[in-house]
Amino acid sequence: MVKQLSFIRGSCSSSGCRRCFAYLASLVLLLVLSLAACAPGNQPADLQTLLSWPQDPALYLNAEAEDKSLMSQADQSSSAQVYLARHFLPWDAGKALYDSSRVFRDVENLKKAKLFGENLRPRPKDWITSLVRECNRQAYPSLDRKGVTVRSTNLRVLPTHRPGFLDPAKAGEGFPFDQLQYSSLWANTPVHVSHATADRSWYFVETAHVFGWAAAEDLAFVSDSLAQRFRSLPLAALTRDNVAVLDGSGQFLFQGRIGMLLPVLKAEDQGLTCLALIPDQGRQAVTRTVELKRASAASFPLSPTPRVCSRIAGEFLGQTYGWGGLFGNRDCSAFMRDFFAPLGIWLPRNSAQQAGVGRLIDLENESVKDKERIIVDKGVPLLTMVTMPGHIMLYIGQRDGRALVQHAVWGLRTRDLLGRKGRLVIGQNVITGLAPGKGVSNLDRPEGELLHRITGMALLDNGVTEWPS
Repeated sequence: MVKQLSFIRGSCSSSGCRRCFAYLASLVLLLVLSLAACAPGNQPADLQTLLSWPQDPALYLNAEAEDKSLMSQADQSSSAQVYLARHFLPWDAGKALYDSSRVFRDVENLKKAKLFGENLRPRPKDWITSLVRECNRQAYPSLDRKGVTVRSTNLRVLPTHRPGFLDPAKAGEGFPFDQLQYSSLWANTPVHVSHATADRSWYFVETAHVFGWAAAEDLAFVSDSLAQRFRSLPLAALTRDNVAVLDGSGQFLFQGRIGMLLPVLKAEDQGLTCLALIPDQGRQAVTRTVELKRASAASFPLSPTPRVCSRIAGEFLGQTYGWGGLFGNRDCSAFMRDFFAPLGIWLPRNSAQQAGVGRLIDLENESVKDKERIIVDKGVPLLTMVTMPGHIMLYIGQRDGRALVQHAVWGLRTRDLLGRKGRLVIGQNVITGLAPGKGVSNLDRPEGELLHRITGMALLDNGVTEWPS
């Protein structure tokens, strides 16, 4: 080592030079390998280190007020009425809810994109155009029928289950960001069926908050009389996730999810007797009677107390992140929709639209320090959304003046020594502060810091009674 250091000072023998050159070459090689190991991509986070806050929203409640309603009865009643009007809007439509230009807008963008398949190989150039032909765009809309989902279903930009990713080598473009995935709907969601492929294997369906192509086997058509019966009964809201819904003979019908509503035939202390819709052989909806335990469902809307809200929020913790509802999982905005649904608070589908509902407080021009102070001072825990471009979070309370949020998050933005972007993958629903990744050396600062990107907060303690623009 002494000779190698003397070489750097410019005073060693030729043999020493060769040894020093080899030493420096080894250092360069190690540096290159280190950089390669830190190359952009999706690297799993060490969650034990990253999630430093206890993962239980009930721990952040004010014990003296945990059973006090966060909304007035009048506000919740008005909000729930609006929720039901939007929930059943597809059965009242009488025509397509969305015009052709909006329905096919994303299709035009996909025609220009270079897409990759599930094997990470480029899709053939005519892949999108062949799918577009199946849509029979010229005939849209060709149907006007009431429908219902009979199991959880994906809504697709085009009639295919096959994914289309952007460049898998770039952060935020490969898996799980399937560009053909709009959203998902749980079983027994009312829909309006406005179009079909020529072979009737796919139907274009619409709701008040989302539209897309659904596989025919996931749908049934609903008669006017059945729709009237279904909506005339009081409703139950699912309060637990992944509940097996069985009929009276014990036959499995579908998976119950938070965000789902079912009509109630009879309410008793031990449980609720409800109606569920399934398809007959001709794809017409028929009814089945199902029993739901009180631990899994409650009369809609639930009382919005901190205790009730924290219990519902806790059901989502640890669940896998799901872009657009892929694999039956939830992204940030789907978590918001389903969390607020049992309370009778209707939200639009994506985070940008959700950021525009409720009582809004602009934080965009505030300092990082003031943003957190305002959230803690003015936020209503469990009824406040914290917003930023492309992401939305639920404010659950504070600990020692630090704001805490629950959110379904894919990952934190990182940047390596060469400036290449990556992601530190979290990939699930978690509770964090507003500065997760503080100890991550390659966090992309300031863009990778939540507080830097937060632009506002939306308080829902008055419910939601207006349609977003």
